[in-house]
Amino acid sequence: AALAVTAATVAVPAKSAEIAGFRTPSNNIHCQFIDGDNEFPANLRCDIMKVDTPVPAPPQDCDGEWGRSFSITHADQIGQMICVGDAVYDESHPVLNYGLIWQRGGFTCTSEESGISCFNARRHGFSLSRAVRKVF
Repeated sequence: AALAVTAATVAVPAKSAEIAGFRTPSNNIHCQFIDGDNEFPANLRCDIMKVDTPVPAPPQDCDGEWGRSFSITHADQIGQMICVGDAVYDESHPVLNYGLIWQRGGFTCTSEESGISCFNARRHGFSLSRAVRKVF
C-alpha cells in the first residue's frame, strides 16, 4: 500500500534490533518498520489508538483514517501525519518498555510513560501521546 510520505538511556538488547516493530506497554501505540523498494522509500510508521484531544480535520483528498497514523522516511522532510486505510497494530510485536530505545534501518524510537518519540538520522520525526501528537 502506498503511504504519503511524522531521554532514554537504556538500550534495547541487540536481539531486539532485528524486530521490525514494537508496541508500547499501554498497548496504545504500535509501530512498524517497512522496508523500502524501488517505488517507495523505507519508512517507520506508528499508529496511536486512543487520544485525549481532538484530531485535526482530514485533508480533502483523504478518504481513509486521519489523525492517528504517522510516518517518517530518510528524506529531509519532517515526519508526517498520514491518511491510511489499514493499521500497523500487531499484538505479536514485542513491548518496548518505558525508558528503552528501539532502532532499525536508521530510525530510532524512545519509549517513555508520556509517549514515544521517533526520528531518522536527520532528527526529523514525530512524538505521540494521548495528549499531544506532533511532527518535527
